[in-house]
Amino acid sequence: MRVVSFGTQGLFETYINQLRGSLEAHGIPHELEVIGQRKKLMAALEKPQFILDRLNEPLLWLDADSFVTGPITLPDGDWDVGYLKHWRTGSTVTCCAVAFRPTDKAREFLGRWAKLCDTNKKDISGTEHDRMLIVREDVNDVKEVELTDCLHGNLIVNYRIRKEHVV
Repeated sequence: MRVVSFGTQGLFETYINQLRGSLEAHGIPHELEVIGQRKKLMAALEKPQFILDRLNEPLLWLDADSFVTGPITLPDGDWDVGYLKHWRTGSTVTCCAVAFRPTDKAREFLGRWAKLCDTNKKDISGTEHDRMLIVREDVNDVKEVELTDCLHGNLIVNYRIRKEHVV
């Protein structure tokens, strides 16, 4: 498993560097990048393509404002996409931490998500999360797995906006 993420120059560069330090402290392989300055939504819409371009092994995307406090793993078994349940609703999923195995179904999922997130499309609105939920309903036979047990107690998400949540 490898963790992937990016942050834009400026404030998110600070976050990506903090995430990098937390991953290195626990010996977790990662590929983190600083990308050019752009509005938050425009950067977020690049997430699925960024992941798809690197999907040659199991990957865990963590938003730049995440922090690892201990060892993390991905589930064993036969699955395509792994989600965290949203800590507020408990019923929907969040894309601040989402995992993919290098399977045809995961690639199909990411390809459709990336297409919906194409910043040239003017007929679709919403965040990358909203668009991920659309794909989740549309792609058939994707084997999903819940990630909370694998990440429990060792991941903090959304700490930058005081919505911090320890998984």
